[in-house]
Amino acid sequence: MKPDTHLGENARQIEVSDDQTTSFLFR
Repeated sequence: MKPDTHLGENARQIEVSDDQTTSFLFR
């Protein structure tokens, strides 16, 4: 994970984390 910008990183991190977690749990 490369921190691009504080705001962008936060939004992206949350989205990616949520997406990955959902995919993993509901696989």
